[in-house]
Amino acid sequence: MGVIIRAYICRSMILFLLLLAFLPAYASEEEVETVRVGIFPFSPFNFVDDSGVVQGLNIDLLQEIVKGEKWEIEFVHLSWGEGLERLEKEDIDLMLSVARSEERAKVMDYSSESVAEFWGQVFLRADGKEKNIKDLAGKRIAVVRRDISGFNFIKIAAELDIHCEIVEFATQDEVFNAVHQGIVVAGIAPQSFSLRYVKEYDLVGSSIQFSPFSVYFATKKGRHRELLAQIDAHLSVWKKDRDSFYYKSMGRWLNRYESHPRIPSWLVYTVLLAAGLVFFFVGAALLLKKTVRSRTRELAESEASLLEAQDIARIGKWELDLVTNHLSWSDSVYAMYGLSRGAFTASNVALFQFVHPDDHSRVKRSYRQSVQDGEPFSAEYRLLLTGGLIKWVSGLGRVEYDGEGLPARFVGTVQDITARKKTENELVKSRIKYHTLVHTAMDAFCVSDKQGALLEVNEAYCRMCGYSAEELLSMTAYDLIARKPEQTAARLSKVIALGEDRFESEHCHKDGGAFHVEIGIQYRPGEDAVFVAFLRDITAAKQAKEEREYLQEQLVQAQKMEAIGTLAGGIAHDFNNVLAAILGYAELAKLNAPLSSTHELEQIIKASNRAKVLVRQILDFSRQADIEKISLMPGPRIKEALKMLRSSLPSTILIEQNIDMDSGPILGDPTQLHQLLMNLCTNSFHAMEERGGVISVSLRKKTLSKADIGNIANVHPGPFVQLDIRDGGSGISLAIQEKIFNPYFTTKDVGKGTGMGLSIVHGIVKNSGGFITCESKVGEGTLFSVNLPCVEGTLVESKLTEAPSLGHERILFVDDERMLAEIGKAMLERFGYKVRLETSGIEALATFKREPDAFDLVITDQTMLGMTGLEMSQRMRQIRPDLPIILCTGYSSMLIEEKVKSLGLAGLALKPLTKEVLTALIRQGLDHKQ
Repeated sequence: MGVIIRAYICRSMILFLLLLAFLPAYASEEEVETVRVGIFPFSPFNFVDDSGVVQGLNIDLLQEIVKGEKWEIEFVHLSWGEGLERLEKEDIDLMLSVARSEERAKVMDYSSESVAEFWGQVFLRADGKEKNIKDLAGKRIAVVRRDISGFNFIKIAAELDIHCEIVEFATQDEVFNAVHQGIVVAGIAPQSFSLRYVKEYDLVGSSIQFSPFSVYFATKKGRHRELLAQIDAHLSVWKKDRDSFYYKSMGRWLNRYESHPRIPSWLVYTVLLAAGLVFFFVGAALLLKKTVRSRTRELAESEASLLEAQDIARIGKWELDLVTNHLSWSDSVYAMYGLSRGAFTASNVALFQFVHPDDHSRVKRSYRQSVQDGEPFSAEYRLLLTGGLIKWVSGLGRVEYDGEGLPARFVGTVQDITARKKTENELVKSRIKYHTLVHTAMDAFCVSDKQGALLEVNEAYCRMCGYSAEELLSMTAYDLIARKPEQTAARLSKVIALGEDRFESEHCHKDGGAFHVEIGIQYRPGEDAVFVAFLRDITAAKQAKEEREYLQEQLVQAQKMEAIGTLAGGIAHDFNNVLAAILGYAELAKLNAPLSSTHELEQIIKASNRAKVLVRQILDFSRQADIEKISLMPGPRIKEALKMLRSSLPSTILIEQNIDMDSGPILGDPTQLHQLLMNLCTNSFHAMEERGGVISVSLRKKTLSKADIGNIANVHPGPFVQLDIRDGGSGISLAIQEKIFNPYFTTKDVGKGTGMGLSIVHGIVKNSGGFITCESKVGEGTLFSVNLPCVEGTLVESKLTEAPSLGHERILFVDDERMLAEIGKAMLERFGYKVRLETSGIEALATFKREPDAFDLVITDQTMLGMTGLEMSQRMRQIRPDLPIILCTGYSSMLIEEKVKSLGLAGLALKPLTKEVLTALIRQGLDHKQ
């Protein structure tokens, strides 16, 4: 059995060894990919040394990353500008030390993890006078072509309105050489790279620093993402471990300095030893004698200098014999204590005689501990001197031993530190006051270093951002500023250049929201340079300002629309008189003409009625027309209008409907609703006329809140009917959206529109107590949303639709337009009435006073010179309260309607009047009297 087991084990071992032998061969079959890496001079990150070997921090990191992977590195030597061009052309696969920018991001992919961070810096000759960026105005400045530091300098100079002559070079060496030779005044380069090499060109780094940026590995956009992912994976792991390959390489390369050839140490020692042996025996005696004299003199001088320094520094010496307890003080101690020599017994008791009672036990205990253990004595304590004077002193001392190792003396010094303690106390008070002021201030306060790490924050800043102080001190300012990092870096560079700045910014809150702040920031240079910022939350103020600007725009728009409406109403009123004459004479001519020759007159009447509708539309827009409204369900009306519209549209235009038949009711005019839909759909058709498309019409009922309505005047929250009309046409640019509801404003070709369509729609919607909105993007189409308020109940108004009727009554017809008065007289006489004509309200009133019973009815125009129709009617009614009067006007307003009702007039008619309307109004007035 044992033999079988051993045989089985042997066979298993043989198979295992064979598997191990074949594994490398199998693994080696994986294809190796060559990665071409562009190398440009950027020491110590990547460069080629004198022997032609590629070296640098990036080289070490890259070789470590691809070790054991499927990539093989091939280095390509080139300049910085050539590298960028060849990467874009895919002549190389990877570039090292590339800064991120928006322009490069269009053609490159970057590693997520950066390699290092740099500040741009200005380098000058040693005799350069330029101290800040303003001193460079008008001078020649050298930059490396397409280098991010040069680009950032040009941007900062432009923002500060500083104009320089920029000279581009291919490499950084050429830049430094140009500065060295005086071709340019200064050169721009990354700080940490250039400080190592500028000395070769006798240059110095100036105090002008700007625009921090990081460098990354970069590839052609869309290529080698697997390699970038591998690089990021290694860098991410390395950066978390301070003992990783990354940090060791950083330390080795960034702290490395070139060594200069030197003489071998063994040769130096040999030469010195030989020289010493030669001269030692010759001058040993003379040298020793001279040295003794010199050292004696130096020692005396040193002791005198020490005593003088001690007097100046207020340092006194004392010595206590530990065997005899005899204490000796120097004159400085007596002077410090305000005593004369021999003023007290010199013993160890006097050593603590003047120590302040509150410090006495502490100082004495420290002294005894020092004597026992042999440790140095050190203490700061107060002295209580004659007259209650208190001084702070610093005492130092040590034990000295005799030849047998026993304590013999205790020697020490005492120094007056009262002034220093006073300064320290004032400093502590100042710090407490500073801390109290800063941390109880209403405005937020923070301090950050040049890299943006937060070093100090106050409670107001914590409240503003929603984070605790501990959380904020582990973050950077870049984590809180809701702006692009490059914009923030440019702003901080401006602060560094000018020393301070004030601006508005947007910050991130812990809960994910954003808020606006006003920042006053200062830059304090030095070894520990910091940014000090005070921040104030201006979100509410900014919102109030935006709301105020919005309301002001709404007010201007409302005033503009009101002015346009007034103008349109006035024009329509004057046009009514002209139209009334045309329509009246045409109807008279038709009544007198043979039936066979009335066709032309019918066309005149038809055109006049179209003009009448147009005038009515203008009056609707100007809100001067008396609109007859009823409670109606809009769904069936819109369905009917869309059916009519379909027949007039080409087959390339489709209509999609989503109509809620139960939405409503609304208070409106059926004709106006039809007109509104036709105008909006016609606009959509014109927007899609060339390519065709779909017009989507939807109707639904919804409840709008105050937030939905916003600041629209005279519109209140509640149930609304929303009509949406959407098209996929050319769209409306933002620049002209605010003008589309203006009368006669149009972007259509001649013959395709009058410019009145949307203004009429706007007037109809506003007259109905609703509002209309427009959303549009150029090339994506337009959405018009009409919101009309829902109502309850039904408004019933009669319409004058009766046929012309005959009569025999006596009528006084008053109109200051002679032509209109004659037309009215002729038309009424044609239907049997007896008509007296007057063209002045004053004359008509005088005629009526003479014969108040001579008339059965009065028809008068409202707008007349000297006396209005309402004024005349009021005086006539005072004479005959039962007199029926019909008032005619070119426009209607609430004021006129109220006056007509209050005076008890028989009716109100809108010009121009047709014979049917006029005779119906007469019969209505006469019947009302009976």
